[in-house]
Amino acid sequence: MRKRYVVISVLCVAVCLFMTAADVSARSLTRSDFRQIARTGFEAWGGDSANSYSWGVGWFNNDLYVGTVRHHLWSLGVGLSTMFPIGGVDLADPPSVTTWGDPAYADEMAGQIWRFRDNTWEMVHKSETFILPVQIQIPIPGTDPVQFFTIPAGTYPIAYGYRTVGEFDGYLYACGVGTWIPPMPKSSVVRSSSGDAGSWDDVTGILAGTINVRGLVEWNGKLYTAASLPGLLPGVGGQAVVYRFTGVGPGFWEQVSLPSFGLGENNAEIYYLTVFNNHLYASTVNLVTGFEVWKTNGEEDLDNPGLLKWTRVINHGFGDTWNQFGMTMQAFGDYLYIGTAVGAGYVQKDGAPVGSRPIEIIRVDKDDNAQLIVGSRFAYDPIDGGPTRRRPLSGWPAGFGNPFNVYAWHMEVFQGWLYLGTFDMTSVIVQAVQQDPSLLGTLLEMFTDGFSATDLRFTFPTSIINSLLRGRFSQAVLSLMNRNFGGGDIWKTRDGIHWIPVTLNGLGNPNNYGIRRLVPYNDQVLAVGTANPFTGKPGGGCEVWLAGKIPQSGNSYFDRRR
Repeated sequence: MRKRYVVISVLCVAVCLFMTAADVSARSLTRSDFRQIARTGFEAWGGDSANSYSWGVGWFNNDLYVGTVRHHLWSLGVGLSTMFPIGGVDLADPPSVTTWGDPAYADEMAGQIWRFRDNTWEMVHKSETFILPVQIQIPIPGTDPVQFFTIPAGTYPIAYGYRTVGEFDGYLYACGVGTWIPPMPKSSVVRSSSGDAGSWDDVTGILAGTINVRGLVEWNGKLYTAASLPGLLPGVGGQAVVYRFTGVGPGFWEQVSLPSFGLGENNAEIYYLTVFNNHLYASTVNLVTGFEVWKTNGEEDLDNPGLLKWTRVINHGFGDTWNQFGMTMQAFGDYLYIGTAVGAGYVQKDGAPVGSRPIEIIRVDKDDNAQLIVGSRFAYDPIDGGPTRRRPLSGWPAGFGNPFNVYAWHMEVFQGWLYLGTFDMTSVIVQAVQQDPSLLGTLLEMFTDGFSATDLRFTFPTSIINSLLRGRFSQAVLSLMNRNFGGGDIWKTRDGIHWIPVTLNGLGNPNNYGIRRLVPYNDQVLAVGTANPFTGKPGGGCEVWLAGKIPQSGNSYFDRRR
């Protein structure tokens, strides 16, 4: 009976894919529609491959802006070396100076903002630095007894990356994040009315001292963002808060939610803000009971004057505590689509890794009814809050059949289609195993536990499936896996149910391990920013791609239909 079910499931998905492919309109993007306009961290224009991610991507006055983060994989490796198996593997070159507090270190780690105009790139902003007057100590995760990072007095960048950029009321805003190494609890927000170099003003206000400011969304004529009170883990907050821009200094922002959405809640961060059905939605990071989604219609919370009233929409990781991140949300048709993730590719419990969890896609309607669209047939760590029977409507298993798809990183609508970009750990794992074969068993156990041959068959050829299940990889199979499946994916759907891949290998570069941003402009052009943190390695450094016709401002680049 099980064999029969497996065969029927595979056939059903194959038929769905065929029917969907036959229904592809001329407006649906394919891999050949994308053209690269930046590589190697803008190296051709004076940048370098230490520009790891196209972290924040946005359009302003018909020009494209990209905020970068610096030396990110090296920072992750140092910060997570006590927790994650590949923390000490040499996958990226370090900065030329690694001494914390050294002005040269601060300069090399300072985040940048680049602008594309007239077919060329120009760096229009670089983070300023600040002086830490006395040393501070931050707990090191995963240590027992607890040990500490000792951060010496010295010079540090205000932002080592600009995670979000967005336009509001005639200004371009950018949200900056303090260094992950050392773990510096420092958020910042800058803005410019022109985008030109030297025109950026600081509007951080009360967000100073928070961590992981992210998300810029306009709702009912106001600008909102989110940040966290500092937590114990590098890059992870303690209590999530939604803020609204007032435009009046020195505070500039006002709090509009309770920390974590209430006493006793474990929402460490708000990863994404969006608008659906005239409500403001917030998706959270919850390392204890799984991600949550909250919404507000703008009513005041009578029990907490000055704050908005928030209602929980999704609880307990949709029935799985291992679904820890509500990473992205996007309104499409009559539904709000939500993509999940696990931080840095692994599930954290009590500050230690316990496994991994590939992505799921969930959607909710205006009445808060939720459906599983892409996902696992079972909960990794069951808890109430999800469906009684986990049957994804699309037929696709978690990760689209790829256990290394650990982030549903960003979603956007373009010309009637919903597009999704992922973070795929394949290239990291392949390179780590090539350097240290002893890691293979640990990594396979972490990422493929719970995946059957049936799940893997949706994506991988037999040679890779056999290697994954048996834990034996030849160099030929590793190269095949990296070439064809390394790098982030882009998936698309016209109806929210039937999904088709656009690319499964980082637009042809496996080092593009993530599709970090998908940003349309006037439904005419789609910009894609990649996460590529392999600093100093061949093909390393963030990239930017375009599909469509760029707006006219003296910088007509190409038309994909030519």
